[in-house]
Amino acid sequence: MEEIGVSDQTDLVTALFKKMPSVSDVQNWGIKHAFFKQEPLKTANGKIPQVNIALGSSSNGIEGNALKLFNDNIITIEEIMTITKPKKK
Repeated sequence: MEEIGVSDQTDLVTALFKKMPSVSDVQNWGIKHAFFKQEPLKTANGKIPQVNIALGSSSNGIEGNALKLFNDNIITIEEIMTITKPKKK
């Protein structure tokens, strides 16, 4: 994923992926690239920065490179638990 990644250029992502080009240097990142971006992880003690990797999406029925790479490398799927939300009245 890193090989086709583009960065949001935040301090965290830049520190971890120094040679990754900026998302602003490409057009339509979701077709050819994975987007590495900093997002907050909410915990009981506040927010911790983490890197989220956006895989793009299908466009006109064509799967983007990152999404295809991810899907093609799924080895097995196992359901751990199903959570059902209560119906609204």
